[in-house]
Amino acid sequence: MKKTPMERVEIPQKEAGSQSTAEIAAALLEHRRAVRIAGLRGAARAVWVAQLARAHGDRPLLVIVPNAKAGDAFVADLACALGEVPGSGRLRAFPRYDTQPYERFSPQPFVVAQRMDVLYRWLASPPPQVARSEAKPSEVHQVGRAEPAPIVVAPWTALAPRVPTRELVRGRTVHLELGQTIDRDALVATLVGAGYSRLPLVEERGELAVRGGILDIFPPHRASPVRIELLGDEVESIREFDPASQRSQTPLGHVVAPPPRDVLPDRAFVIERSDALRALAAHEGVSARAADEMIDSLLRGHVPPGAEALAPLLLPGTETVFDFLPDDTLVVIDDLEAGHQRMLRYAEESLENYELARGSGRLVCAPSEVALGPEVLEQAALSRRALILEQIDLADPSDGIERLAISTHGHAELRAALARTRASETALAPLARRIADWRAARYRIVLSAGSLSHAERLRGLLADYRVAAVVESEPKPCWRWSAAGRVEIRIAPLSEGFTLPSDRLALVTEEEIFGPRAKRRVAAHPAWPAGASLESLAQLAPGDYLVHAEHGIGIYRGLVDLELRGVAGEFLRIEYAEQARLFVPVHRISQVQRYAGSDGHVPRIDKLGGETWRKAKKGVAHSLRDLARELLAVHAARELAQGFSFSPRDRLQEEFEATFPYDETPDQLAAIEDTLADMQRERPMDRIVCGDVGYGKTEVAVRAAFRAALDGKQVAVLVPTTILCQQHEETFRERFKGYPVRIEALSRFQTPARAKRVLEGLADGTVDVVIGTHRLLQKTVMFRDLGLLVIDEEHRFGVAHKERIKQLKKTVDVLTLTATPIPRTLQLAFAGLRDLSVIDTPPADRLAIRTQVGRYSEEVMREAILREMRRGGQVFLVHNRVQTIGAMAETLARIVPEAVVVVAHGQLPERELEKRTLGFMHGQADVLLCTTIIESGVDNPRANTIIVNRADALGLAQLYQLRGRVGRSTQRAYAYLMVNAPDNLSPDARKRLEAIQDLSELGSGFRLANLDLAPSSRATSPRSATRPTWRCSRRRSKRCAASRTRRRSIRRSGCPSPRGCPRSTCRPSTSGSYSTSGSRAAAATRRSTGCATRC
Repeated sequence: MKKTPMERVEIPQKEAGSQSTAEIAAALLEHRRAVRIAGLRGAARAVWVAQLARAHGDRPLLVIVPNAKAGDAFVADLACALGEVPGSGRLRAFPRYDTQPYERFSPQPFVVAQRMDVLYRWLASPPPQVARSEAKPSEVHQVGRAEPAPIVVAPWTALAPRVPTRELVRGRTVHLELGQTIDRDALVATLVGAGYSRLPLVEERGELAVRGGILDIFPPHRASPVRIELLGDEVESIREFDPASQRSQTPLGHVVAPPPRDVLPDRAFVIERSDALRALAAHEGVSARAADEMIDSLLRGHVPPGAEALAPLLLPGTETVFDFLPDDTLVVIDDLEAGHQRMLRYAEESLENYELARGSGRLVCAPSEVALGPEVLEQAALSRRALILEQIDLADPSDGIERLAISTHGHAELRAALARTRASETALAPLARRIADWRAARYRIVLSAGSLSHAERLRGLLADYRVAAVVESEPKPCWRWSAAGRVEIRIAPLSEGFTLPSDRLALVTEEEIFGPRAKRRVAAHPAWPAGASLESLAQLAPGDYLVHAEHGIGIYRGLVDLELRGVAGEFLRIEYAEQARLFVPVHRISQVQRYAGSDGHVPRIDKLGGETWRKAKKGVAHSLRDLARELLAVHAARELAQGFSFSPRDRLQEEFEATFPYDETPDQLAAIEDTLADMQRERPMDRIVCGDVGYGKTEVAVRAAFRAALDGKQVAVLVPTTILCQQHEETFRERFKGYPVRIEALSRFQTPARAKRVLEGLADGTVDVVIGTHRLLQKTVMFRDLGLLVIDEEHRFGVAHKERIKQLKKTVDVLTLTATPIPRTLQLAFAGLRDLSVIDTPPADRLAIRTQVGRYSEEVMREAILREMRRGGQVFLVHNRVQTIGAMAETLARIVPEAVVVVAHGQLPERELEKRTLGFMHGQADVLLCTTIIESGVDNPRANTIIVNRADALGLAQLYQLRGRVGRSTQRAYAYLMVNAPDNLSPDARKRLEAIQDLSELGSGFRLANLDLAPSSRATSPRSATRPTWRCSRRRSKRCAASRTRRRSIRRSGCPSPRGCPRSTCRPSTSGSYSTSGSRAAAATRRSTGCATRC
């Protein structure tokens, strides 16, 4: 890049440290050249950018960060510094695609909508030198009303892909005003052509619903959807509405609907480009049939997954993101060198994935046509007025770019001092002393906390050191933070603290006080408030059976618009017997529930105003009263039972909780509070904590165990597998580090000598917490003073184990953790016999797993494995047949020679299984080829792709648990469920696979258990589908007699014989049992091999 001499900034170097950030920012705006600014660290960069935005006024500002992770942190810091809630003010994130280049998947619609939102806001910004109030429609590119110029944070990888032209975005943007005359059908066609999805109800950005003269639309740049009511052809009203309740809210004078999608060719253009697509296919060696199928799909209006790689051919033209920037945009580049290195890696990844896609026979365009290269992208950014932020100035002094230094200091010494005193009685004494020093120097003191509960906890802890602090929950810009000598706790997940002498500002983060915490991304896809109304309406379809509280069972016939007493509204139309109809207002939908009966069962429709429903309700009321009496008697017996009353939360417990490296979700906090409250009661606790995989159930158990250990009681954590035992041991040791609590494990992984020491420690009370498998349930295990029993995945234990658990539960507190509770457990919880806590809120940075069900394909396997390896991840490949797992390993060696593959299954020697599994978890292999031994509890954040071979042979709960092994980090995870012959699937297998695809959103485990409660699910129950029921084909009323060795063989290999049966002798039947041949020779073979001789 050509280097241009730069003018010197009119800020003397010696005065830079004495001037405030606001004064420096104002002076820099008068400078028209690029400047390198060194010395800013942590959240001080966001504070300085906020001051720069304040001086820049309403004009646009673009902050370019090295990568997506840095972008998430910068958005969170800048939102706090600006005093904004992300997404509600001027601050916007311009996200990168949540897919890798040339993937078979397309980006999530809400990610594309976010990108189109920013592009539209740049187009709609007032032109330079024109105030927003003076802007005319023609001066904002004829897009619509002038919008506030955004402050955008974007990683380099988000700026690289080429985008639709400004002309195309303008042409597909719809602007509506009150009183405007429109053609409804033409408007709907225009919106659908622009990329809006027409659905019965609007829930997400980019969706459209039409009901008579009412149009609901959710533009990508708005926080709430908009309802447009027409009177004939005239726009009568425009109002925002809440998608949860469907109730209208704020009236509006106009609305702009920019396109929500970036790749959506119209039919005429597809016809025009069809020859070019076929020519490209022929040149790349792609079959003509595949090209024709893609063209036909496009002509039907369906854009195939991964079509972004064909954007140059599917759009009339493309431009760069920088073409959308207004002329007066100020560009701030954070860590230019790190961004340059990231772009070089991105270019390499794109080229590798491009070659991989071509090798798989896919139709794609070259990387140079799809995205900008590193040099071109960097030149486009630096060609504008750019300010380059660097913590340390390591750039070449001869590059011709002026320098400026701003003095900031970190908290390395404070962190070290707090780490030394952590887990002691004076844990926060170093912080108290530092606050006293800042107060003496008249500094403004700000402490950041991730949530209100964390802030209140920190305030309470500081009060013990006689430090008065005020919790501030209202967002305020950084220039209004605190006052001289005042300690303020702000609710903001800031990345790193600093002291800024020029502003006399000191900021300390929660991570610096209590230790490392997981970095949380700003929720890119905000969830709507939970409510039955949204769920019910979203799941209803005309023809569904509904139950009205007063009138009984009817048939839903759709939504209709009616006028009642001069007021128009929407009503649910329900049809009853004899063609009677009932209209229920939408706002009274709580009176209606969806009918939940067996699959295929047609309920009898009630007669409107008849006696049948009333008599049925009366009978149920009598039954409920009888059940209530029984429950009252059981509950009274529980209340009379005497247990140990644990002490309430104290300062040591609060300090321990503060070291949790994540922000607790509201559901998780509620579960923790319920558990600790139960432990303080005299009656024994019996609580179930139900939460999806990775939602934080283990932390609930950790805090309960800490409370029990502080009170001198022993804790037993019971887990179903040795691998889960090993992982829980590591988790507990990490969380209890620095505290005088002895933690041990007891499983088949321990040597006899170590197991003996653990048993002795349990007996004499020197072991405080023990994590173990069913080995803990043996009668040789004696506790000196057991106070808490934690059971992880109760449904994985057998009948004999549960009988032993019942004996332990009589006098100790019991906490059960589960992701998919067995129906009986859930029924007992619903009946009130066991207390229930549900953790249903996903962590802020958790992404839903992309699930793909398809035919077995070596090309897809290779592409999925290589893609995961290139982003530094690992892969689970589940092949649930030990007999052929070696052949699968040979297949992997052939199709992916680049990958290091390790094989693990339950028939390996214990030490070898432990070595291989832990080696994979520590990054020594790329692919773990295994059976369903990983089903429960394996927690490896690096593994974000799972491939399940013969997924149709596994149960629903198994598939759900297996898929839960990935997606436990901030990376997008992928699950490939492969079947050999999709056309020959049994109805039950097809239902299971459809269900696992439907249950792809976060938090589906509890819904899976509820599904399992329904009578219709018995045939495809995860537990009934997991393995066949072993019955003799001649004496079906009796199970095959088998010794313990034989039963173990059944569990491991799927055959009743400890040595395995010949395929011709014992084979699975279609009913799930095993049938045997009846010849005398076969009978002799069965006897010699140990098969059930009575068959």
